[in-house]
This record gives sequence, structure tokens and C-alpha cells, in this order.
Amino acid sequence: MNNKKDIVHSFPKSVDGYANKYGQRTINVRKDGKTYQWLKLNGSYRGKTGTFEYIKDNKGVINHRYFKISK
Repeated sequence: MNNKKDIVHSFPKSVDGYANKYGQRTINVRKDGKTYQWLKLNGSYRGKTGTFEYIKDNKGVINHRYFKISK
């Protein structure tokens, strides 16, 4: 997503490498029967603290990229 006002999706791609190296991984099987890998990394972006979240499919393709702001 290229909308710079949407900070929950438009954080820098450079975060992806850190998340891949240092993030916490979990494996889940969804209702569709497919296996997905969740990847989470705590951090901050634009003065907000939260968790960078990714979901990868079984081929390693990231199909979800999100910054969940802490409350």
C-alpha cells in the first residue's frame, strides 16, 4: 500500500528484514486448511508503539503486512 497517511500498512519495507530475522514466529492452520506462518516484531513507527505483523503462506509469500498500534 502506498498511502502514506495509512501508517498501519505503509511502514518502510526495511522493517521486513528485521522482522524476518528477529521476529517471533508461530504456525497456524486456517479454516481453509492451509498452513500460514505468523511473524510478529515489537517496535515503533512515527511515534507510535506497536507490533509489526506479517502472515506468510506455505510458499513464503507475505500476504498480510500490518502495524498494530498498542492501546
